[in-house]
Amino acid sequence: MKEIIKHKFSYLLFFLLLVSCFASAYGQERTITLNLSKVPLNTALKEIEKQTSMSVVYNTNDVDINRVISIKVTKESLNNVMNQLFRGVNVSFSIVDNHIVLSAKSNKEEQQKKTPITASGTVTDSKGEPLIGVSILIKGTSNGTITDMDGNFKIQAAKGDVLEVSYIGYASQAITLTSAQPLKVTLGEDTQVLDEVVVTALGIKRATKALSYNV
Repeated sequence: MKEIIKHKFSYLLFFLLLVSCFASAYGQERTITLNLSKVPLNTALKEIEKQTSMSVVYNTNDVDINRVISIKVTKESLNNVMNQLFRGVNVSFSIVDNHIVLSAKSNKEEQQKKTPITASGTVTDSKGEPLIGVSILIKGTSNGTITDMDGNFKIQAAKGDVLEVSYIGYASQAITLTSAQPLKVTLGEDTQVLDEVVVTALGIKRATKALSYNV
């Protein structure tokens, strides 16, 4: 009896998967005709729903439905139409049963599209002296390094990444990577930080402008 139930369940599961795959394939094979000029994205999505009898599902935080678009296609596949609507935009789509699901592309997907490079360079002060132990961090990640004894650094990154360069007592810099050319970074002193306080050997705090103090 258990074997019969098991086989029936397997057949049912297979049937449901088959129907789901068929629905997805069928949805992508449907053709769409659009002739829209400078209208909100939402207008195009509603027209697609009307022509395909499918529903578009999305999170308003991920998709800007008020983005102005223009598109002109005749009997084009759903897949091609969606690709045109979201070309160059951080949104991906998938067909699930009778739904067109829109979602924000993951950081991993975006990272895969970037060109990997080795970022390197030298960090010095305004006098040209190398700075040791300067923090080099790729913005938005935990990937980082520090400069060596000669102020040099090297880190694996990608074009478009932003390097955050910071050092105590100096003004930080943010550098966008456009190539693998070695960088020459000059950090200027952060006068606001230097003018705040100085801790003496006795542990007494005094303003940097004060020349003497009483113990």
